Amino acid sequence: MPENEIRKSDDDEISLIDLLVVLLEYRRLILTVVIFGIIAAVGFYAVRVGKTKPGIPELEEKYSGRMMVIINPRLGGGIQTWFDFKDMITDSIRDSGLPEEAVSALTINYWGNGADIHFKSGVGEKEQIEKLFSLLLEKAETMAAAYYGRYAEDLISYVDSGEFEITGTDYNRYRWAKDFLSGDETVLQTLYPPLITKEVEILERGSLRMSSVIIVLAFTFLAVFLAFAVNAFKNFSADNEALAKIRGALGKNNRENKPVP
Repeated sequence: MPENEIRKSDDDEISLIDLLVVLLEYRRLILTVVIFGIIAAVGFYAVRVGKTKPGIPELEEKYSGRMMVIINPRLGGGIQTWFDFKDMITDSIRDSGLPEEAVSALTINYWGNGADIHFKSGVGEKEQIEKLFSLLLEKAETMAAAYYGRYAEDLISYVDSGEFEITGTDYNRYRWAKDFLSGDETVLQTLYPPLITKEVEILERGSLRMSSVIIVLAFTFLAVFLAFAVNAFKNFSADNEALAKIRGALGKNNRENKPVP
């Protein structure tokens, strides 16, 4: 066998031994992380298995919602130019009984004179999502009414003065302003009632067990990674030559950046 191949084989053997030494040296760290993984897996399984029965798949219902809001066609105008639904989200979520993290489940896309409000599945019950949309619409209309109330008054005064003649769009807005101040019109409208969609997830004990095993394996890989990371940091800290080079480089940079008096 050639000499270079023998040397390569010896290097590989030494590397494997070094890896084993690292694992044994940090066995307590690895064992601690793995135990946490087992606890997490058991907790996950215990919580989810309570929703299932032996041999019978359980159906878990999740809800998502969608609502589309537009400016009253009689009024017209862009919806994002004068207020942002996001300013009202936090209060509406709290008042609806949803957890604060539900903020991340709500997305809003603006288009022309409307907004598409979507609440993704997996957060909240049907009644909570319905209440959330109701609160959002109520708060939005309150803000819109405050914004357009003065506009409606000024528009009516402007037209009723008789100094100017209006037609077309302005006349439609004038009629809207009259109806709005009398309480017969709104600023916002929904294209359709909020849509609440039910999604069904099948829970089986077999899949739950597999998920628990995956959790333990993930923690095991994390433990091994931490062991080698700690060992690498320890070796680097003990390498005085490397540390001296780094200190020298940092010192050189500091001297270069130091202003000349």
